[in-house]
Amino acid sequence: MAAVLRFKDVSRRIDDHMQLSHLNLTLQEGEILCLLGPSGCGKSSTLRLAAGFEQPDDGEIYLGGSLVAAARYSLPPEKREMGMVFQDYALFPHLDVLGNIAFGLRHLPSSERLRRSHLLLERLRIDHLAGQYPHTLSGGEMQRTALARALAPIPRIVLLDEPFSELDPQLRSDIRDDTLHILKEVGTAAIMVTHDAEEAMFMADRIAVMKNGQIIQTDTPHKLYNEPKDAFAASFFGEINVFHTTAQQGQAMTPFGPVRAQACNDNDPIAVVLRAEAIGFAQVGSVGQNFGRATVVASRLLGRASLIHVSYMDGQQQLHHLHARINGLFLPAPGMELELRVDLPKSMVFCG
Repeated sequence: MAAVLRFKDVSRRIDDHMQLSHLNLTLQEGEILCLLGPSGCGKSSTLRLAAGFEQPDDGEIYLGGSLVAAARYSLPPEKREMGMVFQDYALFPHLDVLGNIAFGLRHLPSSERLRRSHLLLERLRIDHLAGQYPHTLSGGEMQRTALARALAPIPRIVLLDEPFSELDPQLRSDIRDDTLHILKEVGTAAIMVTHDAEEAMFMADRIAVMKNGQIIQTDTPHKLYNEPKDAFAASFFGEINVFHTTAQQGQAMTPFGPVRAQACNDNDPIAVVLRAEAIGFAQVGSVGQNFGRATVVASRLLGRASLIHVSYMDGQQQLHHLHARINGLFLPAPGMELELRVDLPKSMVFCG
């Protein structure tokens, strides 16, 4: 599979602040790549560099095999064959929905402009809105119109900057499902910025986890969840319990006993991570080994699962605050004591 976009050792500074540092990133044909990370980590800057709205201070950006940006060169955005869906949609207020979608097709005969625009209206189920103006549309209708406008010129790449962040949860779920299906249907490669890990896992073929202007790890959702590179990457994909310790003779001690740490040197600092679903209670049949009593601090129903906060005193009389995620409705009252069970083999060990 060929690369349609490649960042090669790209850096970007604003004043004395390094927004991106030696970024290397590749987007493949037909792939949906999500940039995931906290606010200010460089996600939107990466997208703006790809679009041509900003220019790198160092490094190079290639579209296909052609250079489109470097420290002293930048191909204008309109020549990059990219569509963009902005966070606020940025629809033209003086044009109706049909006019917005057809805006980028002025180089085509009017019959082809109309044919292509109406096809996208039908695909995104907004054909009944063709004559409406943006101020009359709901958030979901504006998002669909913005996506149709981005796809109309048949771009090589679509760039999406937190496109669902302004929508309510149910509408967000429906529209991102539609967006995923239409992107896969037309086969357009896409880069999407988000700070929502569940959204990234739903949309992406691969996810690039970013921190402080750098990519920490790029991989499939499955591998990022099960084999994160460090505790930071692990923390984006659900609640975790972290125990800080040191390596001793290929092991690391946790409140529940030792785990293997053979890749770490003696006395190296270690973070041992257990996802919340690896901690449970005997009453609800969790897989794992019993470790005595824990006291419930709080219980919260999250829909398909419950999140239980407990305090636990280990054998060294150290008190720990733990999070357990339990499938189904299970809401023990604060102060209740439960038999703690831990699936210790599911622990992840990170050196350094």
